[in-house]
Amino acid sequence: MSFKVNREIISSDEVVYDGFQEQAIEFDCILPDYCPDIFKVLKCIVTPCIVSKNISESKITYDLVVKANILYQSENSNAVNCIEQKMVFSKSVDVGEELSGAEIRLIPVVDYVNCRAVNQRRLDIRGAISVKITVTGERAEEVISDSYGMNIQLKKEDVSVVGKKLIKEKQISVSDDIDIGYGKPPIKSIIRSDCIVSSVDKKIIANKVIVNGEMRICFLYCSDEENGNVLEKMEFTLPFSQIMDVDGVDDSYDTTVSANILGCELSSKQNSDGEMKTVSVETDICLTAVAVRNNSIRIVSDAYSTTYPCECVKSECSVRTSPEKCCEIHIERITVKTDDNNISSVYDAWSKVKNSSVTTDTENGTITLAIKLANSVVACDNSGKNVVLENEHTLEHKFRCKDITDKTTVIPDVDVISVTYNIDDNGNIELKCEVRICINIRRIYKFDAVTEIKIDDTCEKKQEDYALKMYFADEGETLWDIAKKYSTSIEAIMEENDCPENCGKILLIPIVS
Repeated sequence: MSFKVNREIISSDEVVYDGFQEQAIEFDCILPDYCPDIFKVLKCIVTPCIVSKNISESKITYDLVVKANILYQSENSNAVNCIEQKMVFSKSVDVGEELSGAEIRLIPVVDYVNCRAVNQRRLDIRGAISVKITVTGERAEEVISDSYGMNIQLKKEDVSVVGKKLIKEKQISVSDDIDIGYGKPPIKSIIRSDCIVSSVDKKIIANKVIVNGEMRICFLYCSDEENGNVLEKMEFTLPFSQIMDVDGVDDSYDTTVSANILGCELSSKQNSDGEMKTVSVETDICLTAVAVRNNSIRIVSDAYSTTYPCECVKSECSVRTSPEKCCEIHIERITVKTDDNNISSVYDAWSKVKNSSVTTDTENGTITLAIKLANSVVACDNSGKNVVLENEHTLEHKFRCKDITDKTTVIPDVDVISVTYNIDDNGNIELKCEVRICINIRRIYKFDAVTEIKIDDTCEKKQEDYALKMYFADEGETLWDIAKKYSTSIEAIMEENDCPENCGKILLIPIVS
């Protein structure tokens, strides 16, 4: 008698690498001849960015650009001067597994930075950058979905698995010239700038993903010295749109699109009236589309033969569900204390995510994020001097989620959308931070699957010398357990007892060959 086996391949998302890579920052900065001497360093703003990455087998190579803006004042002057320095580092990491089709996330974070004036013309900068690297790959496993012949009996289960997965990345450039308007003084120098993707929308058509989004760009600049070196803050939005070719994608896929800023350069230039009131923006964005389609398949979880000795080889399969993304807006109020309540006005304030940690509470069904923010404020005191105030603050945000376990994978994605500020009645500065908190949840579904069925067709099972047996079922015992024990079939038991699948405790067991 022939015996045939049908097989299915189960694919599952799996975090194959999750770690950090550090990069030390050590360099000297010599002021150009046209810059005034250093009297006091106000602030060193370090902005790291991953501008490119390449994959070769199990190795990731990426370029890390670190931009440092040093704000300082010269003696007997309240003007804020800014020097910009750039460093480029090429880094690589071997994750030990094939990366074809893997989803890779690289997030750089400033650990610390120290800046001091060695003399009036030289600055010494020391610090460290950490790059969090997360690689999500696919793990394939072959299981039995059906078999025929040799009186084989099968226990089958329907499971939902991640089917085909499509990943597409595309880098785009967005540029524009923005006029700051006639009500603002001309630009002497740009002190600091910040760019963030504030919204991303998508539309799916056959083999294409249409992406529409918007960036929020803000910058602080120093006006011309004749106008008293006033610091001014500007903010504007810049739209972007792109069509991504993703072969095979359609409405049956669950598609997510993310947009990451690779670099944003702002420079001032003259407008049509010859005034320095136009800002030229050059932005590079990496768009990533991930499309996943879930499939329901039937697998064999147990088997036996009513005629021949049979052995099943089983494997515990762990299937991750497709990513479930949850995003919420968190409003956090932060107080930056001042000395002697001597702040007269605030020019600018911003917050950066320093680090975040995730805690899951399986009993109460909550996911808690602890997010540390590094906050900076540029202000003017009552004597007319410009000062920079800083502090760190940790906020907590909870998500309510069902069916989470200690094996649930949570990948956070946190951005500070905006920061507004005011001086409270006590003279301290109160920040209102709008934080966009997203979590990508991947749950794990575990089940036993048969990967091999071995039947010994050289001998048959010993046949009993009776046709029926009265059986008293134990509590919790299933018809499958009973049928397997007596080498009969579930259908034969149900027919003999004229009952549905949930029969009573006393059963007549027919012996079949």
